[in-house]
Amino acid sequence: QATLLMQGGTIYNNTADTGGGIYIDRYSPSTSETYPGHLKITGGAVTNNTAKKHEGGGIFCYGDGEIMPNSKNTILISGNRTKTTSDLGGGGIHVNATGKMSIINAVITGNSADVLGGGVAGCLHGMVTNLSPKTAAIYSNTARHKINTYPNGLGNAVDHDRPLLSWNDRLKADAIDYFVAGYSVIGSQSLNGG
Repeated sequence: QATLLMQGGTIYNNTADTGGGIYIDRYSPSTSETYPGHLKITGGAVTNNTAKKHEGGGIFCYGDGEIMPNSKNTILISGNRTKTTSDLGGGGIHVNATGKMSIINAVITGNSADVLGGGVAGCLHGMVTNLSPKTAAIYSNTARHKINTYPNGLGNAVDHDRPLLSWNDRLKADAIDYFVAGYSVIGSQSLNGG
């Protein structure tokens, strides 16, 4: 299993089809076997990156990820964008399929998605957790709610197994900063007091 350890510095001004700043996969490119990559961020910033066609403007995680600063660092994920209108989104971070991401004490702000989850988005089978009593500060991100692929609009993108889940204005308003269609656990208090 390959691991990317980021302890400081900045990943910025990059562009890719998927995962503008960081792309963590779960398959070996040479054998197509499952070997989930691992991302561990203990310091630094992921800023001003763009995913042109798919999800994860700043970070696309199809493997396992952990964002947890050490005592001296602050982690910033800001100014990233995903331009997809055929996938869920995730301007700052997108957790895909069987990917897992634990986000603790990071600042995720000023990111944008053309669909959902300007700050963080996760698909139906992804897992996003914020288990610390003081979780990430996820605020002032934007989501435009454009989507072109799903025949029934965003309702079908939200949950294929529960078609009765209605896509309404309340859900759209709640999906601007943080949207996870699958498994999500959030701590009791965010860094910004919310």
